[in-house]
Amino acid sequence: MIEAKNLTKEYHVDGQRFKAVDNVSFEVDKGDIFAIIGLSGAGKSTLVRLLNRLEEPDEGNVFIDGVDIMSLREKELLEIRKRIAFIFQNFNLFNQYSVLENVMYPLNLTNKKVDKKKVAREVLDYVGLISKEKAFPKELSGGQRQRVAIARALVTRPEIILSDEATSALDPESTRIITDLYKRARDDFETTTIMITHQMEVAKDTSNKIAVMEKGRIIESNDTVELFRSPKSKLAQSFVKKAAPSNIIDVSSFKGVVKRLSYTKLTVNTPVLNDTIKKFDVNINLIEGNINNISNDQVGYMIVEFTGEDAEIFKALQFLKEHNVEISEVL
Repeated sequence: MIEAKNLTKEYHVDGQRFKAVDNVSFEVDKGDIFAIIGLSGAGKSTLVRLLNRLEEPDEGNVFIDGVDIMSLREKELLEIRKRIAFIFQNFNLFNQYSVLENVMYPLNLTNKKVDKKKVAREVLDYVGLISKEKAFPKELSGGQRQRVAIARALVTRPEIILSDEATSALDPESTRIITDLYKRARDDFETTTIMITHQMEVAKDTSNKIAVMEKGRIIESNDTVELFRSPKSKLAQSFVKKAAPSNIIDVSSFKGVVKRLSYTKLTVNTPVLNDTIKKFDVNINLIEGNINNISNDQVGYMIVEFTGEDAEIFKALQFLKEHNVEISEVL
C-alpha cells in the first residue's frame, strides 16, 4: 500500500552537507502498524514528513496504492492527503476551541454532508473522552490531549495514520491507552499506521513490523517477533535490551565463549539448555536472559558463556541449532 523508494533529504548546516534521510526504502502493507525506531537525530521525523510531502525529498519516490505522490500536482496531492492523518508529539490542538470543536475541525474542511457534531461525539466516545467534549485543551492531561488528537485524526476515517513520537511525553498508563487505540483503529477501521518512536517498548506492544534507523539509514527491518528474536545490528540489540533493561555486558571480561541464544515459542518453554549440559562436557554460565510476549507469541533470548574443550563447545552449539535455537554474537 505504501512504498518508499530511495528517499533522500539533505540539509546544509554551518556550511556542511548533512543527509537527514539517506537512500531509504521500505514497504508497508495495508493494515500494518509499522514502527520506525531510532535514537534522537536518526532522521525518523524527517522521513515521516517526506511520506506525505510535508517536506520535499531531494531524491526518491513515495507510492500510495501504486500512485507516485511526488508526481502529483497540488490539487491531486490534497486529495491524497485527505486519506492520511498526521498525529504529532505536541498534539497541535487549537487552545481556543473546545475538545468537541477540535475533533470537528477536519469535518469543517470537507464537503461531506454529515451531522458533524454526531460524528465527532461518536469518535470522542471511541477514545473514551465523551465526558470532556466541552473542556478546553489546557484543562486536560497530556494523555487526554493526545487522545483528542487521535480522535481528530480518526474523525475523517483515514486510511493511513502517520504518528510522530505521539507517546514520547506521556506516562506509562497514557502510553498504553494510546497504543491500544492504534491497534483498535487497525482492527475496526483497517487503518495502516507508520509510527515514529524511540521507545522499543512502544514498538513491541503496538507494531507488527519494525525498522531500525541510524544516521539517516534503515539498517535493519523485520517482523516485530523476528526482530526481537534475532536482532542483527548492535543498535537493534540495544533497543531490544531497553525493552527489558539490563546491565551492559563486557564480553571481553569472560574467559569462555559468549553467545546470544534466541528462542521462539517452539523452544522458549523447553529445557534445551539443560539437555545440552547433560549431553556434552561443557559448562554453561547464564549471564542474562529475557522472555517477551509479542502479539500472542513468546520470544526470548539468553546470553551465556560456554566453557570446556573447543570440540565439545562446537558440538553443543550445533545441538542447540538443531533444536531451533538461533545463535549469534553479542554485539
